[in-house]
Amino acid sequence: MRSTRGQRSKPCPIILTQRDLNILSLTGLVKHLSTVQIAREFFPSVDRARRRIRKLYDNQLLNITLAGSTRSNLVSLSTSGLNLLKTKRPEVAERIRLPKAIRLSSIEHRLACTDTRLYVAAWCRQNNLKLLRWANAGGDVERELGLDEYHLEPDGCFEVETRKGIIHTACEIDCGSEGRRVLLRKLDKYVNAFEDRTLKELWIILTTPGKQRQNTFTQLAKEKNLTRHIRLMTLDTINQRPVKPVVKTLSEVFKVSHNLENVSNGTVN
Repeated sequence: MRSTRGQRSKPCPIILTQRDLNILSLTGLVKHLSTVQIAREFFPSVDRARRRIRKLYDNQLLNITLAGSTRSNLVSLSTSGLNLLKTKRPEVAERIRLPKAIRLSSIEHRLACTDTRLYVAAWCRQNNLKLLRWANAGGDVERELGLDEYHLEPDGCFEVETRKGIIHTACEIDCGSEGRRVLLRKLDKYVNAFEDRTLKELWIILTTPGKQRQNTFTQLAKEKNLTRHIRLMTLDTINQRPVKPVVKTLSEVFKVSHNLENVSNGTVN
Protein backbone atom coordinates (compact mmCIF):
# COMPACT_ATOMS: atom_id res chain seq x y z
CA MET A 1 0.00 0.00 0.00
CA ARG A 2 1.34 3.44 -0.94
CA SER A 3 2.27 5.66 2.01
CA THR A 4 0.19 8.78 2.61
CA ARG A 5 1.86 12.17 2.64
CA GLY A 6 2.30 13.28 6.24
CA GLN A 7 1.58 9.84 7.75
CA ARG A 8 4.19 7.30 8.76
CA SER A 9 4.18 3.84 7.21
CA LYS A 10 5.24 0.71 9.01
CA PRO A 11 9.00 1.04 9.50
CA CYS A 12 11.26 -1.28 7.59
CA PRO A 13 14.85 -2.21 8.52
CA ILE A 14 17.30 0.54 7.65
CA ILE A 15 21.09 0.59 7.56
CA LEU A 16 22.17 4.07 8.54
CA THR A 17 24.93 5.61 6.45
CA GLN A 18 27.25 8.52 7.15
CA ARG A 19 25.07 10.58 4.84
CA ASP A 20 22.03 9.75 6.97
CA LEU A 21 23.90 10.91 10.08
CA ASN A 22 24.93 14.08 8.25
CA ILE A 23 21.29 14.75 7.35
CA LEU A 24 20.16 14.20 10.94
CA SER A 25 22.99 16.38 12.26
CA LEU A 26 22.34 19.29 9.92
CA THR A 27 18.59 19.09 10.45
CA GLY A 28 19.07 19.20 14.20
CA LEU A 29 21.43 22.16 14.01
CA VAL A 30 19.23 24.36 11.79
CA LYS A 31 15.88 23.17 13.25
CA HIS A 32 13.98 23.00 9.93
CA LEU A 33 15.11 22.03 6.43
CA SER A 34 13.15 21.67 3.22
CA THR A 35 13.43 18.56 1.09
CA VAL A 36 14.87 20.76 -1.66
CA GLN A 37 17.66 21.95 0.64
CA ILE A 38 18.49 18.39 1.70
CA ALA A 39 18.56 17.33 -1.94
CA ARG A 40 20.88 20.20 -2.86
CA GLU A 41 23.38 19.36 -0.13
CA PHE A 42 23.34 15.55 -0.14
CA PHE A 43 21.71 14.02 -3.24
CA PRO A 44 21.93 14.12 -7.03
CA SER A 45 18.16 14.62 -7.35
CA VAL A 46 15.12 15.69 -5.32
CA ASP A 47 13.41 12.32 -5.95
CA ARG A 48 16.27 10.39 -4.35
CA ALA A 49 16.26 12.79 -1.42
CA ARG A 50 12.52 12.31 -0.92
CA ARG A 51 12.83 8.53 -0.88
CA ARG A 52 15.59 8.57 1.74
CA ILE A 53 13.83 11.19 3.87
CA ARG A 54 10.74 8.97 3.75
CA LYS A 55 12.70 6.03 5.16
CA LEU A 56 14.15 8.15 7.94
CA TYR A 57 10.67 9.50 8.64
CA ASP A 58 9.02 6.06 8.70
CA ASN A 59 11.71 4.94 11.14
CA GLN A 60 10.79 7.92 13.36
CA LEU A 61 14.18 9.63 13.06
CA LEU A 62 12.73 12.71 11.37
CA ASN A 63 9.47 14.62 11.58
CA ILE A 64 7.75 16.17 8.57
CA THR A 65 5.63 19.30 8.49
CA LEU A 66 3.40 19.89 5.49
CA ALA A 67 3.93 23.51 4.46
CA GLY A 68 1.26 23.56 1.76
CA SER A 69 0.45 22.02 -1.60
CA THR A 70 2.86 24.30 -3.48
CA ARG A 71 5.69 24.25 -0.92
CA SER A 72 8.34 21.70 -0.18
CA ASN A 73 7.86 19.68 3.01
CA LEU A 74 9.71 20.85 6.11
CA VAL A 75 11.89 18.29 7.86
CA SER A 76 12.90 18.45 11.52
CA LEU A 77 14.69 16.16 13.94
CA SER A 78 12.58 13.86 16.11
CA THR A 79 13.27 12.78 19.69
CA SER A 80 14.40 9.38 18.38
CA GLY A 81 16.72 11.10 15.92
CA LEU A 82 18.25 13.19 18.68
CA ASN A 83 18.73 10.13 20.89
CA LEU A 84 20.49 8.39 18.01
CA LEU A 85 22.85 11.34 17.58
CA LYS A 86 23.63 11.29 21.30
CA THR A 87 25.04 7.81 20.71
CA LYS A 88 26.60 8.27 17.29
CA ARG A 89 27.65 11.93 17.41
CA PRO A 90 27.57 13.21 20.97
CA GLU A 91 29.66 16.28 20.08
CA VAL A 92 26.88 17.37 17.70
CA ALA A 93 23.96 16.28 19.87
CA GLU A 94 25.03 18.54 22.75
CA ARG A 95 24.47 21.56 20.47
CA ILE A 96 20.98 20.51 19.41
CA ARG A 97 17.62 21.44 20.88
CA LEU A 98 14.43 20.02 19.39
CA PRO A 99 12.54 22.62 17.35
CA LYS A 100 9.33 24.34 18.31
CA ALA A 101 6.42 24.63 15.89
CA ILE A 102 7.17 26.95 12.98
CA ARG A 103 4.76 29.64 11.81
CA LEU A 104 3.88 29.27 8.15
CA SER A 105 4.30 33.03 7.69
CA SER A 106 7.97 32.80 8.70
CA ILE A 107 8.94 29.82 6.51
CA GLU A 108 10.36 31.83 3.61
CA HIS A 109 12.58 33.89 5.87
CA ARG A 110 13.68 30.91 7.98
CA LEU A 111 14.65 28.79 4.98
CA ALA A 112 16.51 31.72 3.40
CA CYS A 113 18.57 32.03 6.58
CA THR A 114 19.45 28.36 6.27
CA ASP A 115 20.27 28.76 2.56
CA THR A 116 22.69 31.53 3.51
CA ARG A 117 24.30 29.41 6.21
CA LEU A 118 24.76 26.51 3.78
CA TYR A 119 26.25 28.83 1.17
CA VAL A 120 28.72 30.30 3.67
CA ALA A 121 29.85 26.81 4.72
CA ALA A 122 30.26 25.65 1.11
CA TRP A 123 31.98 28.87 0.08
CA CYS A 124 34.48 28.54 2.94
CA ARG A 125 35.27 24.93 2.00
CA GLN A 126 35.79 25.89 -1.63
CA ASN A 127 38.19 28.70 -0.71
CA ASN A 128 40.07 26.84 2.05
CA LEU A 129 38.72 29.17 4.71
CA LYS A 130 37.84 27.99 8.19
CA LEU A 131 34.26 28.72 9.23
CA LEU A 132 34.58 28.96 12.99
CA ARG A 133 30.96 29.69 13.88
CA TRP A 134 27.56 30.61 12.51
CA ALA A 135 24.78 32.02 14.68
CA ASN A 136 21.21 32.97 13.89
CA ALA A 137 19.59 36.09 15.32
CA GLY A 138 20.39 36.46 19.00
CA GLY A 139 23.08 33.78 18.87
CA ASP A 140 26.40 33.54 20.66
CA VAL A 141 28.47 35.32 17.99
CA GLU A 142 26.24 38.39 18.14
CA ARG A 143 26.25 38.44 21.93
CA GLU A 144 30.04 38.15 22.17
CA LEU A 145 30.51 40.94 19.64
CA GLY A 146 28.19 43.16 21.66
CA LEU A 147 25.95 43.94 18.71
CA ASP A 148 23.13 44.75 21.09
CA GLU A 149 25.08 47.88 22.01
CA TYR A 150 24.47 49.04 18.44
CA HIS A 151 20.83 47.86 18.69
CA LEU A 152 21.62 45.29 16.02
CA GLU A 153 20.21 41.79 15.67
CA PRO A 154 21.21 40.47 12.23
CA ASP A 155 19.41 37.44 10.83
CA GLY A 156 22.76 35.67 10.85
CA CYS A 157 26.35 36.29 11.85
CA PHE A 158 29.43 34.23 11.03
CA GLU A 159 33.05 34.09 12.07
CA VAL A 160 35.74 33.10 9.55
CA GLU A 161 39.45 32.58 10.04
CA THR A 162 41.52 33.91 7.14
CA ARG A 163 45.23 34.41 6.57
CA LYS A 164 44.75 38.01 7.68
CA GLY A 165 42.95 37.05 10.86
CA ILE A 166 39.41 36.43 12.08
CA ILE A 167 36.61 38.43 10.48
CA HIS A 168 32.96 38.77 11.41
CA THR A 169 30.19 39.24 8.89
CA ALA A 170 26.50 39.97 9.45
CA CYS A 171 23.73 38.71 7.17
CA GLU A 172 20.30 40.23 6.57
CA ILE A 173 17.56 38.39 4.69
CA ASP A 174 15.34 40.74 2.72
CA CYS A 175 11.91 39.42 1.72
CA GLY A 176 10.88 42.75 0.18
CA SER A 177 8.39 43.66 2.90
CA GLU A 178 10.23 46.55 4.59
CA GLY A 179 9.91 50.11 3.34
CA ARG A 180 12.69 52.55 2.57
CA ARG A 181 12.56 54.30 5.95
CA VAL A 182 12.81 51.02 7.84
CA LEU A 183 15.75 49.92 5.70
CA LEU A 184 17.48 53.25 6.21
CA ARG A 185 17.14 52.98 10.00
CA LYS A 186 18.48 49.43 9.86
CA LEU A 187 21.56 50.41 7.84
CA ASP A 188 22.09 53.42 10.10
CA LYS A 189 22.62 51.02 13.02
CA TYR A 190 25.45 49.30 11.13
CA VAL A 191 27.48 52.49 10.66
CA ASN A 192 29.08 52.46 14.14
CA ALA A 193 29.66 48.69 14.05
CA PHE A 194 31.74 49.14 10.91
CA GLU A 195 33.52 52.26 12.17
CA ASP A 196 34.52 50.39 15.35
CA ARG A 197 35.60 47.41 13.22
CA THR A 198 33.30 45.12 15.15
CA LEU A 199 31.97 43.86 11.82
CA LYS A 200 33.84 43.50 8.55
CA GLU A 201 30.94 43.18 6.11
CA LEU A 202 27.18 42.95 5.71
CA TRP A 203 25.72 40.44 3.28
CA ILE A 204 22.19 41.29 2.15
CA ILE A 205 20.30 38.38 0.60
CA LEU A 206 17.32 39.29 -1.59
CA THR A 207 14.76 36.49 -1.67
CA THR A 208 12.93 38.10 -4.59
CA PRO A 209 15.18 39.25 -7.44
CA GLY A 210 14.37 42.62 -8.94
CA LYS A 211 16.29 45.68 -10.11
CA GLN A 212 14.11 48.07 -8.14
CA ARG A 213 14.91 46.44 -4.79
CA GLN A 214 18.60 46.18 -5.65
CA ASN A 215 18.65 49.86 -6.62
CA THR A 216 16.98 50.79 -3.32
CA PHE A 217 19.69 49.07 -1.27
CA THR A 218 22.41 50.51 -3.50
CA GLN A 219 21.13 54.05 -3.01
CA LEU A 220 20.78 53.61 0.76
CA ALA A 221 24.31 52.17 1.00
CA LYS A 222 25.62 55.25 -0.82
CA GLU A 223 23.75 57.57 1.53
CA LYS A 224 25.29 55.90 4.57
CA ASN A 225 28.73 55.49 2.99
CA LEU A 226 28.58 51.72 3.48
CA THR A 227 29.27 50.56 -0.08
CA ARG A 228 32.69 49.13 0.82
CA HIS A 229 31.09 46.93 3.50
CA ILE A 230 28.00 45.60 1.70
CA ARG A 231 27.65 42.64 -0.64
CA LEU A 232 24.24 42.42 -2.30
CA MET A 233 23.18 38.92 -3.42
CA THR A 234 20.08 37.11 -4.59
CA LEU A 235 18.81 33.87 -3.12
CA ASP A 236 18.98 32.24 -6.55
CA THR A 237 22.71 32.94 -6.74
CA ILE A 238 23.64 31.51 -3.34
CA ASN A 239 21.54 28.40 -4.00
CA GLN A 240 23.46 27.42 -7.11
CA ARG A 241 25.77 24.43 -6.93
CA PRO A 242 28.68 24.27 -7.60
CA VAL A 243 29.05 27.29 -5.33
CA LYS A 244 29.34 30.64 -7.05
CA PRO A 245 32.10 33.05 -5.93
CA VAL A 246 30.97 35.67 -3.46
CA VAL A 247 29.85 38.82 -5.27
CA LYS A 248 31.85 42.02 -5.17
CA THR A 249 31.16 44.70 -2.59
CA LEU A 250 29.07 47.58 -3.90
CA SER A 251 32.11 49.85 -3.97
CA GLU A 252 33.96 47.30 -6.12
CA VAL A 253 30.94 47.09 -8.41
CA PHE A 254 30.92 50.87 -8.77
CA LYS A 255 34.65 50.91 -9.50
CA VAL A 256 34.30 48.29 -12.27
CA SER A 257 31.33 50.14 -13.75
CA HIS A 258 33.25 53.44 -13.65
CA ASN A 259 36.27 51.90 -15.38
CA LEU A 260 34.09 50.32 -18.07
CA GLU A 261 32.40 53.66 -18.64
CA ASN A 262 35.78 55.36 -19.02
CA VAL A 263 36.93 52.69 -21.47
CA SER A 264 33.80 53.16 -23.57
CA ASN A 265 34.40 56.93 -23.56
CA GLY A 266 38.03 56.49 -24.53
CA THR A 267 39.35 58.11 -21.36
CA VAL A 268 41.40 55.12 -20.14
CA ASN A 269 44.51 53.86 -21.90
